[in-house]
Amino acid sequence: MEGRYVAVINRKSPYLRKKDLQIELGICRSTADKLFKGVEEGIRSGRYDRYCVAGNYVNLFAVIDYLKYGDQLKDKNMSKYVPSYNPVLISESCGFNQKILEVEKNVDTSITADVDNGNWVPHGNRLHGYIL
Repeated sequence: MEGRYVAVINRKSPYLRKKDLQIELGICRSTADKLFKGVEEGIRSGRYDRYCVAGNYVNLFAVIDYLKYGDQLKDKNMSKYVPSYNPVLISESCGFNQKILEVEKNVDTSITADVDNGNWVPHGNRLHGYIL
């Protein structure tokens, strides 16, 4: 393995404007409008909390949840089987709260490390890890 590789998740906030939502998800404006309105409807129905929409910004985790379960939520019978909204689970899947692992030049990547209280405990002095 040549060089130094660092996995970095560079996202400041889970809130996006419609334009940013279009770029992030690769969708058109009308789809972004539908998602925004779907999250607003979810707030009215009690699925999402009132802070999922803040002015012109929408919470990305609520949008992803709506993308996954929106059609089922609209169906009276299917909505009974939709799991409750879990932003922590969604954030972990989207790159928030991920472990970052630095691998230095010529390191045997088969070396393992234990996680202790949210920090990597390296075996040897070659692996270093952090939790966002």
